[in-house]
Amino acid sequence: MQHDYSERIRLERMKRSWTQEHLAEVSGLSTRTVQRLESGAEASPETVRLLAKSFGLSVDAFNAPYMRRQFTAPWDQKLKVLTLAISVALILLAIVINQPWSPALIFLLIGMLIFSVRGYSLKNGKLLVHRMGWSNTFDLHKLTAVTVNPQAMMGSLRVFGVGGLFGYIGYFRNSLLGTYRAYATHTGNCLVLEFGDKRVVVTPDSPEAMKLAIEDELKSLRC
Repeated sequence: MQHDYSERIRLERMKRSWTQEHLAEVSGLSTRTVQRLESGAEASPETVRLLAKSFGLSVDAFNAPYMRRQFTAPWDQKLKVLTLAISVALILLAIVINQPWSPALIFLLIGMLIFSVRGYSLKNGKLLVHRMGWSNTFDLHKLTAVTVNPQAMMGSLRVFGVGGLFGYIGYFRNSLLGTYRAYATHTGNCLVLEFGDKRVVVTPDSPEAMKLAIEDELKSLRC
């Protein structure tokens, strides 16, 4: 099976703050070739050797699977629509009561934005849920199961938290998971983490890649 080098090349290049043009120069490849490789084109053994040498890596190290540790939190279409609709409704209400710049309105919108989920990362045996300037941390030592389930949040009722303004954040409940805590922005990207009888749902850009990264992190913790 052909190895897809696109993400690895882009990662190594960006780690060094190199442009595609600079990578082409140091590797002896054309800029067009670098662009094609980062878009998923096949790489010959000689091209792989040149790239590995350019990054100061052995061919074996360059071929080793790259395990992501950082993930974005994409918004689904429903969240985009709900956030826009709720924001507009609040602004219109403030105008109707003749307080378009109401401190309470501004505080509410800024407060919800601060608590929104910006992304996720794995570091030193912990899962970090990144907010605006701070993070929630979960100790993976206590993790008992991790499952990709696109339907995990289906039919959920909000118990406490936010259900559509900058995210689905807080405590929710449904028949599948019972009561669970969500740090979600895309209900189709659910990754369910179980810590004993407690469940946490996150929605990274690639639930499958994050599951593999968490399993890899757990292996390193047991070594």
